[in-house]
Amino acid sequence: RRSQEKPISYYNIKPEIDPATGNPIPAGAHMSTSPIELDASASGSQHLYAQYRNIDGLKNVNVWSKRPPRELLTTKDIKMLEEGVDNNSIAKDLYTNTAGTYTTKLRARLDELSTTDPKLAKIYNDLTNQYVQVGRSTSKPIVMKVPYGAGETRLKVTLQSLLGDKERLQILRDYNGKVDNVTTLADEFMDFHWKSMWSALKESLDTQFEFRRFSKVLMEVYNEAPLSGTPRKALLVKSPSGHQTDFTIYATQFEQSRERVKVNLLPDFPQIKQSKGLTKSGKKKETYAKKSISLTSEIPIAPTDPLAIRMASTPAAIRKGISSADLGVCAVVNKMVHEEPFVTDSMKSMASALAPNAVHMVDAGYLTKLVIALNEAGVPVYVVHDAFFIMAPDVRKTKEIAGQVFIKMHNGYNLRKELIEGVAKATSIPFDEVVNRINMRMLNPNKREMSKGVLSYPDGALGTKTEGDLKPPEGFSSLNEVIMGG
Repeated sequence: RRSQEKPISYYNIKPEIDPATGNPIPAGAHMSTSPIELDASASGSQHLYAQYRNIDGLKNVNVWSKRPPRELLTTKDIKMLEEGVDNNSIAKDLYTNTAGTYTTKLRARLDELSTTDPKLAKIYNDLTNQYVQVGRSTSKPIVMKVPYGAGETRLKVTLQSLLGDKERLQILRDYNGKVDNVTTLADEFMDFHWKSMWSALKESLDTQFEFRRFSKVLMEVYNEAPLSGTPRKALLVKSPSGHQTDFTIYATQFEQSRERVKVNLLPDFPQIKQSKGLTKSGKKKETYAKKSISLTSEIPIAPTDPLAIRMASTPAAIRKGISSADLGVCAVVNKMVHEEPFVTDSMKSMASALAPNAVHMVDAGYLTKLVIALNEAGVPVYVVHDAFFIMAPDVRKTKEIAGQVFIKMHNGYNLRKELIEGVAKATSIPFDEVVNRINMRMLNPNKREMSKGVLSYPDGALGTKTEGDLKPPEGFSSLNEVIMGG
C-alpha cells in the first residue's frame, strides 16, 4: 500500500513460502511501492532542440512519438511479448542515429583508403573489429558532452580513451616488424576514426554546435566591454523557474596557511592507512598516510593583487588592450573575472562554462516545475538530474504531465533572449546592439575560427528552425501524450 510517510520504498519484499510445496504463497493483489525509473533521453539536447524549434531533433530525443497510448495490447503486441526482444535490439535515439552516421562515414573512408593503400585499410579494419565497437556505446559518451559545450579537443580525447594503454601495447607487439610506423600506429588509427566521428557529430548535432557558438560569441561581448571603458556588473540571467542565476565566475588563487591540523581531528578526512613493515610479534604495522594537513583557502583575485598585475603585464594581455595600471575597470564587484588573462589553474573559463551552465539551469528549472506539477497531481516522485523515480501506476500520468510541463515551459521561455538580456544589463550595452554584434560574428567567423571548423550561422542570435510555438507535427502524439523517456 502507498503510505503518506513513505510512498516509495527501495527494498524488495520477501515472499512467504509454503513449507509443504516450497512455493511462494500468493499474496493476492497489492500495490507495489518499488520505484520505476523514467529516464529522459538526452535531456540537454531535448532542451536545445526545443529552444531552437528543431522538430527533427525533437523526434530523435523522444519528445515527439508516433506511438499512440493504448489501454489494451494488440495481438501483435502480445506476440512480441511472448517471443521476447532480441538482445541486440537497440531503441532508436540520438545516440544510435549519430552512431549510424559515424559508421557510414567510417566505412566510406575505409573503402577510399583501400584504393590507395589496401594493406593499411585492412590493418585499420582489423583493429576496428578487435578494439573499437562502432555503435551506440561508442557514440553516447561523446554525444552527451556536446550539449554541455564540449569542444573538439575534449571530444577527441573521449574517443581516444577507448584505446587504453594495454591495448596500445598489444598493437605494438602484434604489428612490430609488419609496418614502418608501429610506434605511431595506434594514434594514427584513432585519428582515422576521429575524422569520421567528428564529421558525424557536426552533421547530427548541428543545433548543439550552433548554441555553443552563440554562447562563445555572447561572452566575447561581455569580456570585451571593459576594453572600451565600460564597467561590468555580475552576469545575472532569469531562469525558467523565475529566479536569477549568477553566471559570473571569478578568478581565484589558492593560499596555504602556516597552520597544520592533525588528521585525527578531522572526522570527514579520509583516514588512509599504509603499511610500515611488521611489529616484533610479526603483525602488520600500519600508520596513517597523512598525520596532518596544511589549510588552504581559495580567495578571489583583486585588481590590486600583485598576481593580477603580473598577469596583465604579459605581451598577450597588452596586445589585447588590458592595462595593468587600471584593472579596476575589468573587475566585477572588485574581483577579477575568470577570463583571459586571469584564468588560473583551470581550462574552464567563464566563457567556456556558459553553455553547460545554461543548459543545466534550464534542466533544473524544468525539474522544479515538474515536481510541483506532479505534487499537485498527487504523484510522489524523486528526481536525480533527468531521471524520475515513480510508482508503476503513475507511469502514464507522469509522462503526460512531463510532456505538458516541458512544452509549456519552452513556449514561455527563451533561453538565448534571457542570456542576451543578462549581458545587456551587465554591460549597459543596449539589447539590440548586443544582438547585432552576435549576428555579425556568427555570420562571419574569422580565418582562425574557420581553420578550426567554425561554421557561419546566418540565422544569428535568435533564429529558430521553425516558426511559432512548439506543437507536435502531423501524425505524432498530442501534447498530453508526449513521451519523455521510460
